[in-house]
Amino acid sequence: MENSGNLFNIGIDPETRDHLYQAAKWARIIAIISFISAGLGLISVLTGDEEVNKTAMFIATLIFAGISITLNIFLLRFANNTKSSLSTMSQEHFNEGITSLHTYFKVIGILIIIFLSLFVIGILFFIVGMGMR
Repeated sequence: MENSGNLFNIGIDPETRDHLYQAAKWARIIAIISFISAGLGLISVLTGDEEVNKTAMFIATLIFAGISITLNIFLLRFANNTKSSLSTMSQEHFNEGITSLHTYFKVIGILIIIFLSLFVIGILFFIVGMGMR
């Protein structure tokens, strides 16, 4: 099999089509469950104990719910556009779906870098704090 390096010769065979369809189906399930989870998290903070600082918990939960909802909108767009493109053979919907998946992974990558950086900074502060005792 010769590889000419031309991406325009790549086709979607029935096996790949089935894999894309299954990936889109699972992406849709994950996105919907994440939306429900974000909503339940907000509800649980609002109806939680009075012993904890409710305002701080609400703000933190609101931030994480906002991030989760934003991320999963891209995942849901991928699922819907990909399933639609496989049904109608629409290149435009397929491109929109792949673009949404690209954005989803890019945002996750950026968030991972931010959280790992904060984790390393926290560890450094901990080590410096232990050294000053």
